[in-house]
Amino acid sequence: MLNMKLDQAGRDFIMKHEGDIPYEYFCQAKVPTIGIGVTTKNLTPEELGKLKYIPLSELKQIKNVPPVIFNGEVRTIDKDTIESIFTRMVTTFEKAVNKHVKVPITQNQFNALVSFAYNVGIGNAKKGFRSSSLLKNINKGQANNTEVITWCFNQWTKAGGKIGVLAKRREQETNFYFKEA
Repeated sequence: MLNMKLDQAGRDFIMKHEGDIPYEYFCQAKVPTIGIGVTTKNLTPEELGKLKYIPLSELKQIKNVPPVIFNGEVRTIDKDTIESIFTRMVTTFEKAVNKHVKVPITQNQFNALVSFAYNVGIGNAKKGFRSSSLLKNINKGQANNTEVITWCFNQWTKAGGKIGVLAKRREQETNFYFKEA
């Protein structure tokens, strides 16, 4: 079992790819999401209580990210709560990578795997990081095999059945994974 933590480069990488949206929106897979890529179903009751409804007319929409609208209102979240939720969620994914990776890896490999797990979920026997070919191949001693690892990352480029921004993210995660310290 590993005992690693995401470093600042890893945190920045996830934040860049997940975005920092201070209102509820539908992600590419059509799941209600808020903050730094956190699905609202993963919020604690205390965190849900910190969300505030504002009239749609008061919302400052970010680029092409349309909000989820409830009766003319949008659920919003403040910066401190976004950071708190992100820190809690990152810890969950760090623990999962530490628990399931059985071979030594570099800091950049760890960062890329936490990013991957944060995006696809930890999962169960059928989907997510835990059952991924990526994890299986790493644990089989292929952690530094560029061809195998690249292929594994590229198996996770669809959201909602469509290839979109995830293809670019997987390419960048692969590059981060193999980046020298």
